[in-house]
Amino acid sequence: MKRNKKLIPLIVILGPTASGKSTLAVRLAQTCNGEIVSADSRQIYKGMEIGAGTVTKTETKGIPHHLLSFQNPKRPYNAHEYQRAAIAAIRKIARAGKIPLLVGGAGFWIDAVCQNLRFPNAKPDRALRKKLKIKTAQQLFSMLEKLDPEKAKTIDQRNPHRLMRAIEIAKMLGKHETLQTGPQLFSCLYLGIARDNANLKSKITKRFNRWLKAGFLNEVQALMKKKLSEERFRELGLHYWYAYTYLSNRISRDEFVTQSIVSIWHYAKRQMTWFRRNKNIHWVTTFREAKKLASQFVKNGELGNKLQ
Repeated sequence: MKRNKKLIPLIVILGPTASGKSTLAVRLAQTCNGEIVSADSRQIYKGMEIGAGTVTKTETKGIPHHLLSFQNPKRPYNAHEYQRAAIAAIRKIARAGKIPLLVGGAGFWIDAVCQNLRFPNAKPDRALRKKLKIKTAQQLFSMLEKLDPEKAKTIDQRNPHRLMRAIEIAKMLGKHETLQTGPQLFSCLYLGIARDNANLKSKITKRFNRWLKAGFLNEVQALMKKKLSEERFRELGLHYWYAYTYLSNRISRDEFVTQSIVSIWHYAKRQMTWFRRNKNIHWVTTFREAKKLASQFVKNGELGNKLQ
């Protein structure tokens, strides 16, 4: 099916953490006069650039990047807020005559933008949260499994904040999959970076060791000085939580490193579980493959949205 040329063309680059999305995106943006919109649920926060793997100024190679390091880490930022900001950024890029690239590993956030999901007016249910807050993460996860087994497959089982929010949504709607979609805004080409498990595990380990050398623990200490709560550290990612507990003298350095790497690997597996739902993704292993698909998409619109 040809691309709908009345819609804004959007190249979506996705994949698990540490797969090389940022590098591929910058190279593609250089070839197609593009700008990049981040779709990462941690890179939005200020002061978390190391542990979130945020692209550095040098790594951007002059390509403009949007929605990086702009939120206070004390305040959770949800998919609905992100959707509004990302759509605005994509439209701004398109108005300037450039090609927008949506790049990241937050599967639900990407779907919120590309499918123009309609979110319920599901404000936090204080009465429900009061009941949920006394439950362990394991108990919350068990509740979610019964309410929305599909969501349970992709959520972080040890993140109480996300579990409580998922339960709220599930009780209101049934499950995320029942969210309605609005009018189509973009004609999307999905490019996924394919990595075998051994290769990805190696990349995750090497990257985490680079983070340590770059000052990840100093970054966490700075967040601790900002008085982030223990609960908030859990919400920001388990490697932040393990760093926090190590710096609080609750676990050893070896435990911190080992458990952090394992948690990042588990996160990568959850990401892939989510992405496998999308049959529109073109999985690529080389820049040459990605460039060919992107060039065809931009020039003649013969790719993207093939199942829509």
